[in-house]
Amino acid sequence: MLNWRKGAEHDPKEMGFLDHLEELRWVLIRGGVVLLVLAIVVFNFSGWIFDSIIIHPLSTCRESAGHDEHQHVVGLHPGTALYLLGDLAIRRSRTLPA
Repeated sequence: MLNWRKGAEHDPKEMGFLDHLEELRWVLIRGGVVLLVLAIVVFNFSGWIFDSIIIHPLSTCRESAGHDEHQHVVGLHPGTALYLLGDLAIRRSRTLPA
């Protein structure tokens, strides 16, 4: 096991309950910090992500299909899309062999 803290030379088998809670606390803190940093980075690049990753393939597909740029593509409400994805996941999980 890697010890991230200096001076932490405990054998996991010899650690007590409170020592395990301390390790869990630090793992959760590090994970939270990483998520916060990633959220800030993604928020700062959200315009580029939206334009380059989400919109660009749609516009490329519409251009190759010969659609006029003034024609609008009818889309789903985000809640409806999430509902359909969840429904698909549930149906797929029911068909998996036990």
